[in-house]
Amino acid sequence: MRSSYCRKLVIDVCVARSSGGFDATKLEAQLCRDILWAIFCNKHKMVWTKPIRGEWRIHSSNFARTWRSHMSRAGRMHIMKHPTKENLWKKIQRFSSTNNDLSSMKKDFIYVEAALETDKCLISRDEEARAAFTNSAKHVLELQEILWINPCKMDDKIFNWISKGACYEKSRTIHSCCKE
Repeated sequence: MRSSYCRKLVIDVCVARSSGGFDATKLEAQLCRDILWAIFCNKHKMVWTKPIRGEWRIHSSNFARTWRSHMSRAGRMHIMKHPTKENLWKKIQRFSSTNNDLSSMKKDFIYVEAALETDKCLISRDEEARAAFTNSAKHVLELQEILWINPCKMDDKIFNWISKGACYEKSRTIHSCCKE
C-alpha cells in the first residue's frame, strides 16, 4: 500500500553512509538501503538544506548518491533555506548534562533544525545523539515532538510505517523516550 500523503523526511548522513548496494551483505547496509528505497517507492520527500547537502556530498555511499539522484529527478527533494535556531541551541546547551552530549547533539543539530521546520521526522542511526536529545527534551519542550526513526532498529517496524504514510505517531517521538 502506497502512502497517499508524502512526508518531508530529514535523513541523517549516517544512513546515507551506511547504505549498501543491492549486493550488500551486512544487515546495517541492507536496512539503510531498504529504508531509502522505501522512501523513494512510497513517494516521500527528502529535506535538503545547504548544510545537509554538504554532509551528503562528503559522506554518502555510492548507493545513496544514486538514490538521491533518483529522488531529485523524480521531484522528491524538499529544498529549503536552512532554518537557524540559535535560541533553541542555547536552551539545549543550558540543559545539557555533559560535554559528550553537547558534542553528539552539535553534529546532528542541522537535522533537528530541519525536522522542526518540516514534518518533524528525522531518520538516523545515531543512538548516542538520540539519547542526548532525549535527555535535553526533558527541559527543552520543542524537541519532544520530533519523530526519531532508526532504520536499524527492527522493533521500529519502520518499513510498514513508511508504506502507510509515515504518519505522526506519538510513540515514535523523543517525548515518548523521555518517559522511559
